Amino acid sequence: MTFTSKILYLNWTKKISLLICFLFLSSFLISEMVEYYRMVPELNWIYEYGESISNFLFLGTLIWSLFNSILIVMDINQNWKESTIWTLISLIPIFYICFAFFAWSMEI
Repeated sequence: MTFTSKILYLNWTKKISLLICFLFLSSFLISEMVEYYRMVPELNWIYEYGESISNFLFLGTLIWSLFNSILIVMDINQNWKESTIWTLISLIPIFYICFAFFAWSMEI
């Protein structure tokens, strides 16, 4: 069974978990890509829109990550091991924020 066929047979909440991770990483990538346009006066609008999109993706994935994790846990058709793995995958943005706040509070 190939990778793409495995993804096609996943439950919709599992597909959303993968999408959440992809969009979360994309928010960082977009933020880094538009940083160059910050200092160019004629193209400053690219930076402003890019940062807005990046912030929207970042906050959106945090909120959707929490909701999707609840939906995965509430699915009674899964075994607990599979449910735990997919819940952890879905919670990656939340874990990142918790780790960032912890590192910031300890000034690492």
